[in-house]
Amino acid sequence: MNQKEESLKAPAAEEKHKEKETETLSETNEKDGKKKWFRFNKKLSNDRIRMVPIWVRLLIILGLFLISLIAGLIVGYALIGEGKSIQILNWETWQSLFNFMNGK
Repeated sequence: MNQKEESLKAPAAEEKHKEKETETLSETNEKDGKKKWFRFNKKLSNDRIRMVPIWVRLLIILGLFLISLIAGLIVGYALIGEGKSIQILNWETWQSLFNFMNGK
């Protein structure tokens, strides 16, 4: 076989493979009597079990956000504000900051 014959044969084989997949998928679809959507790539199927549920992931992201916010406040107040780092967590510090912003 020369290269032209091989290049012509390769796409035809791929098309036959895709046709076979669609036929088997339509057959299983007809058996159930329900309309289903299929993906041709089996790696992308939604049949996997999640190790960590989505709501736990959201809680983890929210927790990491709060930790980074508090760490940023502490570092910023200690370096830029030249105050004691833990003092930013006191309500009196925030009250004096709001009074300063409002001109009181």
